Amino acid sequence: MSQLINGVFVTGTDTDCGKTLIAGGIARALLKKGHNVGVMKPIATWGDPFREPGMKRKWVSEDALHLRLCAATSDALDLINPVCFKAAMAPWPAARLEKKNIDVERVMMAYRELCRRHDYIVVEGVGGLMVPIKREFFVLDLIGRMHLPVVVVAHPALGTLNHTLLTVAMLKHKGIPLAGVIINNFQGKTRAEKSNPTVLRKILDRRVIVVPHQPRFLSNYDALAHHLVKEGLLRWPHLP
Repeated sequence: MSQLINGVFVTGTDTDCGKTLIAGGIARALLKKGHNVGVMKPIATWGDPFREPGMKRKWVSEDALHLRLCAATSDALDLINPVCFKAAMAPWPAARLEKKNIDVERVMMAYRELCRRHDYIVVEGVGGLMVPIKREFFVLDLIGRMHLPVVVVAHPALGTLNHTLLTVAMLKHKGIPLAGVIINNFQGKTRAEKSNPTVLRKILDRRVIVVPHQPRFLSNYDALAHHLVKEGLLRWPHLP
């Protein structure tokens, strides 16, 4: 991969692993360090009706609203979240359900505008790498278009070694740089969960950040940002 943009793409090993929480925490950490940071949720599903001045009523992702609050940006939701569907499905079947077609170039135009406005951008994907955006266009392909390194967010429990290593292997196969791995919602209740961070660190030969189960992180953006920085986020490659 060439021509890396100054930013990261946050993907997950699965759905509901906490990508939005982590992407918001990264954005907040950069904001607190004085960076002009932008955020983006290019394609989302499971949206809610939302209205703000200058835009028509449409479906908007709660993830996009969360990211905008974390980054304290005034960018329009049309830029942050240009595509959103109501149904909680992968983008391609959700688009088919609504009889719509996802315009990838529209997404890229919004992305380029956000890159123009900000020094660093945090982009949150939808699901994992192989979630279909179109029949033959996946989240992995969108990352390639954006020329971004990747932060992988993983579940903490049994099975995460396989899911995480498969995700990292696919990134390596496509020549996409890995910034690091964040194990989210860690509680350490089982032997597998307790050992997973150590095993991943040894296999990947890089730092793996563990974010403990803390309900306050959902609303206390500064607390999560502080934890990520304390654990070494800004010492990772591709982070400013």
